[in-house]
Amino acid sequence: MSEFGKRGIRVVAVSVDPVEVRRMFGEKAGLTFPLLSDPEEKVIRPYDVLHIRGGPKGVNIARPAEFLIDPTSAVR
Repeated sequence: MSEFGKRGIRVVAVSVDPVEVRRMFGEKAGLTFPLLSDPEEKVIRPYDVLHIRGGPKGVNIARPAEFLIDPTSAVR
């Protein structure tokens, strides 16, 4: 993470989980970067990483993915 910071890169994760679930997961996993909630899938869908019914009990989840987005909002 420090190497990303040295290069001016911010790491942010997005989950379909509600805020409380996301908060508990981030704390339990010891994440040191922001983990955002997108339960309405407004960000996850446009990036085409939604795994429909891919989670426990058939709930929608976000597929693991990494995107580098530059200051002009271009995906690199």
